[in-house]
This record gives sequence, structure tokens and C-alpha cells, in this order.
Amino acid sequence: MGTERSHRPITDVPRTLRGSRTGRLRRSYAARFSVAVLVGALLQPVTGIAAPSSPAAAATACPAGGCALTVDVRDYATARDNPAGGQLADFSYLVNIDNSKLPNDPLVLNTESNSAIVAEGNQDRPTVHLPAGRYLISARALDHKMWGAYVTLPNPATADGSLTSRIDLTEQSDDHPLPLGKIRVFAFDDNAWTNGAPDTEEGGLSGFKVSLQEQTHSDVTVDYNNNPLCGGNCLTAGDGFVQLDDLGPATYFIEVHPPDQPCNSDPDSRWHQTTTIDGGLQLLASVEEGSDGTGAPGEQLWEPPNNRTAYWFGFVCSPQPFASPGTGEITGQARNWAEWAPYTTGTYNDPVANPFVALSDATTDQTVYVGQGDGSGNFDIQGVPAGSYNLAIWDEQLSYIMRFTPVTVAAGQTVDVNDVGDDGQTGIGVSRWFGWLRGRGFKDNKKKSRPGPGGTVRSGR
Repeated sequence: MGTERSHRPITDVPRTLRGSRTGRLRRSYAARFSVAVLVGALLQPVTGIAAPSSPAAAATACPAGGCALTVDVRDYATARDNPAGGQLADFSYLVNIDNSKLPNDPLVLNTESNSAIVAEGNQDRPTVHLPAGRYLISARALDHKMWGAYVTLPNPATADGSLTSRIDLTEQSDDHPLPLGKIRVFAFDDNAWTNGAPDTEEGGLSGFKVSLQEQTHSDVTVDYNNNPLCGGNCLTAGDGFVQLDDLGPATYFIEVHPPDQPCNSDPDSRWHQTTTIDGGLQLLASVEEGSDGTGAPGEQLWEPPNNRTAYWFGFVCSPQPFASPGTGEITGQARNWAEWAPYTTGTYNDPVANPFVALSDATTDQTVYVGQGDGSGNFDIQGVPAGSYNLAIWDEQLSYIMRFTPVTVAAGQTVDVNDVGDDGQTGIGVSRWFGWLRGRGFKDNKKKSRPGPGGTVRSGR
């Protein structure tokens, strides 16, 4: 239900009194109170009349058969204009256990992998009985968008703990289509400094082609109305932005392809991507109906604030030699970094093949060199001017997390940036986004659940 409209469902709780109506009600209540006092003073005591009974105590537990939960499903627009109307004649619903963690739960950062369904019903069975607990109701109806509500039983407002949950569904049909969404993409020159993220000094890149795939990784070439995306070619403009309009609610994967041409005077130079969110060249984008294409607020780019988006792609031009070479040298070998608590040095194993390396001036943050190592992860940066730099290391497929380390080079000095691991191996560690598992499989001919004589071993990774 993450792609649902953000309107608040109508509930059974009375709305807060607002504005002049509040004043009128207060005056009305005051007048009624005055009349009640006057009438009470005039009336003589009457004997033999029982005093009004006190209200029933609020429920603190559900009966043995469970608390009654009634699901009241209505059409959102009709109920908005007529709060007493809008009942839908045909609907269905599911009730799941709400096993999300509360803020005061010490395991709040842990997430359950699933939520059990404990009840279901429809317009003919709107009421179910459930034990005390927290639940999530999901309701749907023909030509309406699915929506839901969180509830807790017992209901403290009733004596028996029963609860009626009102769920209003937005119409979704050919006559009332939901508003379409967008995706806004920014491609930038990651040269101040090279870190995979946009910085204020870094400008946009024009002529970069943006493409989409859906969750089965099939290409998306048309919008919701079956028109070609961007008229047939989604290219970033001079400011590095491009907007893909009229997208249906769904999850997409964004790819940005640089022009296949030199990016500097070296005919072999090309643009290479530096940005990834959790590994790989694609970024995941969830489009909701009516979304403006800028993504989740916490992930949005705010530099500059008038060009917001959460979908940004950094690139560097490689190779990029020093403008004014010096006499220093930096060497190292990029290797997979396997580190465990207490997180000191760790160990190094597989080399990072053909790593990219970039040097950014520590004073100006400008990237002054970009190159690439060999298939064994070795790199040798020659002609380094004396100074202090930030060294960035990453791989072409972005399967590794970009590694940063400071390095200072004096004139004529060779600096080896390798560390010594806990096992005596040397290298500069670059961590994988994800790990690999190695093992052996075997054909259990004798059904012993373990390899042995007569079993066929199949090696794999």
C-alpha cells in the first residue's frame, strides 16, 4: 500500500472543532448550561426516581470469543460530500497482524519478513471476532484503489471492546483515472570532489540518455498513455536534468547512458558512473499517483534547491591526467575488504579488477586525476604534484562501495597506500555491497543427507 494516496481516511473519531463554528458551539453550550442550572433550581426534589446509571467501564480485554471488528467500506468522494453516505455494496477485505515495531521497542530496527492473515470477509460478512492485539485491515472494491487502516483491540471507547473501522476507497476507473506520476533524473560531473554524490560546485551533464526498466527488467519505452517516453529519446538538458512524464504507479529501475564519444582530448576517454545507492548501475524509483518525480524527501538533492530530485547519477571522465604533472607517485592494490568487529584492519582477499582511482585536491576539492588499475587491482599513479589529496577507489560495475582515503605526497616521494591485514596480506580494502557464498552440492544417492561413498559431488559457487 506504499503507492496509495496520502489523504487521511475518515475515521470514527469526531473532527476537531474549528473556527467560528467552535465559538458558536461554545456559546450554545454555555446557554444550555445556564438553562439547565435555572431549571434545576426551580424543580422540587422528586422521590422514587432512580438516579441515572453511570456509563459502562471501558474495555481492557476482549471477551472469550474475541472483540467484534466491523469493517465499514465507503466511496471516498461520496463520503467526503455526505458523511452519512458512500457505502459500497461490494467489497472485500483482509486482516493481518500488525507486527511492526513500536518506537519504544528495543528491537525497533528489526523488521519481520511477513505478516500473518488472521481474518477475511466482504460486504456479506463485515464483522469478525479477534483477540486483543494490533491489526492492519486492507480493503478493496471494483473500480477503486485498495486502502486500509491500522486498528487496536480492544477498543477502549466501548464496554465490550468492539470497534467499527471506517475505510474510504478512492475511485480508480476509466471515468475517474488516478493522476499519473513522473521521474526526474539529474546527471552531473562528479569532479568536486569525486565521491558519488552531487556537490554545489558540480554542474550538470547534457546529452546523457535515460532509460527505464520495470521489475522484470523489461524495457519501458512508452508511458501510461502508450506514447513514447520523452517523445522517443530521453536526453538530459544543459542543466543535467530530464523529466519522464505520465508514468503509471509502479516500481522502475533507472539507467543513465553517457554518449559513446570521447569526453576530453584523449580519443579513448569516456564517461564512467560513480553513483550507486546499494550496488549496481541502476537506481530504483517508486512512482506514486500524482508524484512530482523527485522521490522521497530524505533522499532528494537540495543543491541547488530549485532543482530537486532523489535520482541523481554522477560521472567522471577517464582517463584524466594531471594538468601540471609533478614528481610524486602513489601505488596500491585494491582488494576486497573482509572486516569484523572490533573493526580494526580486517583481511583482504579477492582483488578488485580494473579499479578506477581518482585524486581530488584536499584544498580545493577539485578532481585533478582519474585513472584505472589493472586486472589484479594494482594501480600506479605517476607524476603526482606535491600536496594533499583525497583518493577515491571504485569499480566499473559499482559492485563495491566507493573507498576514500587521504594521502599526502611530497616532491619525488612514492607513497604506498596499502595496509597490512590481520592475516599479513597487504592491500587497500574496498568493501563489497553484497557477499558471495561458496559451497559444495552433492547428489544424495544413499539418502544419508551427507556426502559419502557413492555420492556425486557437484562443486559450485
